[in-house]
Order: sequence, then structure tokens, then C-alpha cells
Amino acid sequence: MSGSVVTSTCFANTSIYEVVYVGSERLLGEVVRVRRDVADIQVYEDTTGLQIGDHTIFTGELLSMKLAPGLLGQVLDGIGRPLERLGKKSPYISRGTHIDAVDDSEKWYFIPRLQRGDDVGPGDILGEVEEKGIKHFIMAPLDFRGKNSTISWMAPKGEYVVDDVICKIGETTVKMFQRWNIRTPRKVGRKLDLDKPLLTGTRILDVFFPLA
Repeated sequence: MSGSVVTSTCFANTSIYEVVYVGSERLLGEVVRVRRDVADIQVYEDTTGLQIGDHTIFTGELLSMKLAPGLLGQVLDGIGRPLERLGKKSPYISRGTHIDAVDDSEKWYFIPRLQRGDDVGPGDILGEVEEKGIKHFIMAPLDFRGKNSTISWMAPKGEYVVDDVICKIGETTVKMFQRWNIRTPRKVGRKLDLDKPLLTGTRILDVFFPLA
């Protein structure tokens, strides 16, 4: 162990950027290097107290976030934890604290755009909810590859939490959220040209870090 980097034995199929939980407090880290059966892990929390022999749990998954209504306006730390919600519990973030950026208990008014019998494909808009005055589209999963692409059931308009099933495409259930690997770019149909500057009024940002 050296600072925030720890070394652990690993499995043959361990991959770079795989999420790992380290120690009894399940500190979050990522694999940054693999050498045969040994992996170097970058831990994103304070490693004080870790010692040789502590367990490591390789999840087989990449670091991901839940994309859903409720994400707009959130202030997140470097590993996607919502600082405002954590601050309501304690002024300090305890080690090993894992919480989704989206509040699973908050309800959203869902309005379907399609109905039973409609054919859909990856990224098609199934419905919408309003979030802070913005229409948030609920889409079919981008990695959807089911043989049956016909909607077999659609939820009626009403209030739902993000973990509720709002649609069934064949036998595949679709909820109001998608979990997405943060290192994988989202697929787009085409990129729009940038023609209007976003002026913040702060000179150093507008000059050295211009946005559009």
C-alpha cells in the first residue's frame, strides 16, 4: 500500500477500471493496473487504517451512475455522491458511504408518449416527466437488443418513483432510470453545432474557459 494506491491479488478476468471495495468499510476504488494475478487499485477515500490482509471485493462492474429524473441541480463529488443529501445527515462524509445521486423515494408525474402495440428501438422516447421546468424524456435502453420490440404494457400517466416499472417491451421491463458507465460516452444521433456562447459574466471563465 502506498498512499491511496493499494495492491491486491485478483482474478484472471479482472479488468482495468473495474470497481473494487477495499477493507471492512468497503472503500470505493478502481483497478488501474493488472499484472497477472496482482492488481493496483486507486482508492477514492481515506486509506488510513487499511492493513495487509484486508479483503478486497472485485465487483466485475465499471463505475456507473443512475441517470434519472432528479439528477438536475445536484452537486456531486468525484465518485457521484450527492453532497446536499449527505450534508443533511452529517457535516462529514463517513468512509465507505455509498448513495445514488438520485433520490429513490421522490415521485415524478409520468406522461406516456407511446402505447401498447407500438414498436420501439434503442433510444426511442417512451414518455416524459417535467423536472425543474424541463421535459425529461424517458427512453428505451440504448443497449436494448430484445427479439420482441413491441410494447406489451405501458404505465398510465401518474406519479411514480424512478424504480417503478413504467413499460414492458416484450418481456423486458423498463424503469424510469438507466444505469450508465461514466467512462462510456452516451450515444447520439448527431452533434449540434455550437453557435451561441454561454456567457457567465465572470471574465476569467468567459475568456479562458469559454462555453457554448
